Amino acid sequence: MKLGKFILLLTLISSTLLADNGQLFLKMKDMRDAMHQISDGFFFNNKIGILKGINALEEANSIFDSYSSVKENLRDNEKHMSAISYNNALKMKQHITRMKNHVSKDEYNKASMMYTQIINDCTACHSIVRGW
Repeated sequence: MKLGKFILLLTLISSTLLADNGQLFLKMKDMRDAMHQISDGFFFNNKIGILKGINALEEANSIFDSYSSVKENLRDNEKHMSAISYNNALKMKQHITRMKNHVSKDEYNKASMMYTQIINDCTACHSIVRGW
């Protein structure tokens, strides 16, 4: 009985979070999955896997293509930080493009530096917007 109530509570909490900011939540999850795919590609020397991950990351990051879409997708208490999120998304887009170019040229060391820079972009934005 307690387990059933616990599961019901988790379901309610997660559905509330998704209802509040569902698209952003799902895109952030897609970004995480794409980064994982890129990482696996580097670990297993799989160029196709890296490129698929990069393409997935580009698609997930497209939620931040314009300032208005950033503002639209942030929570009400985060909207005043839209410019920070948008600027980080632009930097991230540049780093994604550079990583893709380096992978295409088989410059994996340089590509992995861009991967690290993307993680730094994510962390910079989250530390400000989420108040880490």
